[in-house]
Amino acid sequence: MMVLLTFAACGQFSSASVPTITAPTQTPYATYTPYPTYTPYPTYTPDPRYTPFPTYTPYVPTTSADISYPNSPIALTIYFPGNYTLVKGDEENRRGSFVHYKFVPFGDFIPATDPYFSSQPPYFYEIQFFDEESIGTFLENCAKSDLGGMPCFEGDYPDLDKYNELNEAFPQSGSYDDYVPERYGDRNYLTTTIGCGGGYCNLRQYTTFIGNIMIDIWILLDPSDIQTQTELSDKLFRSFYIETH
Repeated sequence: MMVLLTFAACGQFSSASVPTITAPTQTPYATYTPYPTYTPYPTYTPDPRYTPFPTYTPYVPTTSADISYPNSPIALTIYFPGNYTLVKGDEENRRGSFVHYKFVPFGDFIPATDPYFSSQPPYFYEIQFFDEESIGTFLENCAKSDLGGMPCFEGDYPDLDKYNELNEAFPQSGSYDDYVPERYGDRNYLTTTIGCGGGYCNLRQYTTFIGNIMIDIWILLDPSDIQTQTELSDKLFRSFYIETH
């Protein structure tokens, strides 16, 4: 199933050019075939280290989204498991991003033992796209909100120093602060685990760069056993793939 997502230039989102994506009916995509009988896309080879695990119903990456950035040669396709769909987030400039999307699970998932979670964690949660301008706009708005005593964002967010230092560390797969370089498929990521607002969950964050665009992918974790959850998250993330054009 192919979904077209278009990003507006200069860090601004155009509601006219990017439709809201709604969750499909609660049935697997027609192209779904259980792993490992799945025939890969011609340009995508699943990581052989990926194996299903108890909290995850084993769907393979059968859903994709084409992403283009107007006035830029950057274009990419992302692949992710077929029991998720993408819905555009409605929080403007969230965390400094110029656009972000929620992964919405549907179909067969292990029910959560804790009602706080929509299914048994870990599961794909969000993808965010940043550039220098969008982060600058976010920080300016933060400064204004601080004057009124309101918090800017409840949780971790990148400032310009962090954006630049991560970008500098990324090509060499170098470490930055508590980020650890990892490679998934043919792409490098800087990985870390951060807390959720309110402290009731954790987020496994996978950061990569394409040109000047920083991409954060979040997988939501249950903090009750962070070591096991991190291992499961890293296995699940091997079903995510970015293909550049």
